[in-house]
Amino acid sequence: MDQYNLVSADGHVNEPPTIWSDRLPSRYRARGPKMVALDEGDAWIFEGWDGAINFGYNAAAGLPVEAVSPWVRWSDVPKRTYEPAERLKALDQSGVDAELLYSTPRIAGGLLASASDPE
Repeated sequence: MDQYNLVSADGHVNEPPTIWSDRLPSRYRARGPKMVALDEGDAWIFEGWDGAINFGYNAAAGLPVEAVSPWVRWSDVPKRTYEPAERLKALDQSGVDAELLYSTPRIAGGLLASASDPE
């Protein structure tokens, strides 16, 4: 492609529930972030972080306004928010040529809080 006509500069991905348990070295898995089911919806829990981190707004692209909520169940999260092939299809349908993606807001804060023990 010689030129980009439309670039999204503020896309977000949703981290799948097993990303940390599947990818962290085995010695860190027990301390890794966990997705938990709460009354309001699913959320991330991090060691050393006060409170749950919801991700519903990350899954809101393409939803009608009345369906947008900070809380969501993982089973209701569209695959386009976490599977690369589905994301590319959605970008193609929207006419987006390139995209800059960010993790769930506050995930970095949760990771920093849980990194108090560098071993």
